[in-house]
Amino acid sequence: MPLWVTVPIFVTILVLHPSTWTALLAALSLSGCIGDVWLYKKLIPMKENNLVWDCPNEAGCDVIEKDES
Repeated sequence: MPLWVTVPIFVTILVLHPSTWTALLAALSLSGCIGDVWLYKKLIPMKENNLVWDCPNEAGCDVIEKDES
């Protein structure tokens, strides 16, 4: 979600008021979304009925395959 909301806002501000600070804010916002994009790319090829749980102890998630029977 931050990729689709905050990055366009900061890029628009950067275009309207170009400065080093706005460029840094846009870059910081984009870099904060890289992990989300990577995780999305990894989960797309998996089956729709799999359960994805955010791992409470470390970075990442657990994917649990639901039994079809």
